[in-house]
Amino acid sequence: NAIGFGTLTSGGPRYATYDGAGSGSATAAHNLTISTNASSGFSITYSGSTLTSGGNTISVATITNDTNGTPGTEQFAISASSTAAVRATSGYDYSFEVNPDWNFVAGTTTEFASSSNSTSTQFIDMYYLANIAGSTEAGSYQTTINYIATGNF
Repeated sequence: NAIGFGTLTSGGPRYATYDGAGSGSATAAHNLTISTNASSGFSITYSGSTLTSGGNTISVATITNDTNGTPGTEQFAISASSTAAVRATSGYDYSFEVNPDWNFVAGTTTEFASSSNSTSTQFIDMYYLANIAGSTEAGSYQTTINYIATGNF
């Protein structure tokens, strides 16, 4: 999926959207559909780098219990929301009942969700948050994130 934040601003958070325009309000950018016959369910990991424009980067972030992080500072993170059968790994839970947790670990394969359910299709909505500082270098920032589903037999 190709998604985008639109124009980033230090005046408020930006959330990636499926159409690339971005939004000032949290919205799911896309969803993952997982189905397995693995006897012990599955694990979902990601790998990738932070948002980069040439030699400039936006810092990765760990944001706890907060909808929009800290606008005015550089932050890039992801969050996931799903059915009760899928458990978001600590730091990645986007829950509508409480403020979400956001996280991103660049350069290493990191688990962010799992399920012990082996019989039904599961869905995970993915959220992406970016904040920038007034001093963030102008540019076209991008990244590639790979998602990997592994059956647990």
